[in-house]
Amino acid sequence: MPQTITLGSMYAADTLRLQRMFRELPARAQMRVLRPAMERAAKIVAASETGEAPKETGLLGQSIGVSTTRTYGTSGGSSKIFIAVGVRRGFRRAVVATKRGRVRHLGKAASEAAEAAGDAQMRNPTKYLHLVTRGRKAIVASRRKILVSSVSGRFLGKSVAAVPPNPFIQRAFDASAEQAASAVLAAGVAGIEAEASSLGK
Repeated sequence: MPQTITLGSMYAADTLRLQRMFRELPARAQMRVLRPAMERAAKIVAASETGEAPKETGLLGQSIGVSTTRTYGTSGGSSKIFIAVGVRRGFRRAVVATKRGRVRHLGKAASEAAEAAGDAQMRNPTKYLHLVTRGRKAIVASRRKILVSSVSGRFLGKSVAAVPPNPFIQRAFDASAEQAASAVLAAGVAGIEAEASSLGK
């Protein structure tokens, strides 16, 4: 679900002047102001999500970043900027068990080699993110008498307990929203003044 950052401090004493300066800029100049400002804020949110992500293998946190930045024109002649922050594609990796009973992911080349050899348990963050953020129900063996981990080979018993939701993305957004808003404001002010100066306004 898209998240919203409210720039409450945009209504400070000097805001009317900045808003007027921004409105007077050509459309392309406005995008040159907004795009880097929004990207800076997105990186702050992405870093917060990485820090909050579960660290069983580290793969989920590593896959988080700023994946797309696009500009769309509207029927009214204005433009909108869309920036996606979250789990990115291209992080499908092989997961192996360590001697200490933990699991870790291999690098891209090693994962591809292990998969080609047919002895790899592959994980893709885009496929299991919802199981982390929403949790899952308990699993009970039906066709087999006992459940076995496909990664470590450990016997898990006849059932596996439910996993509660871990809404780390929402938690990370809430924690970084104020800092991201400040970054947008600071970069926006600098950009407006730079563009206005270059146009001689």
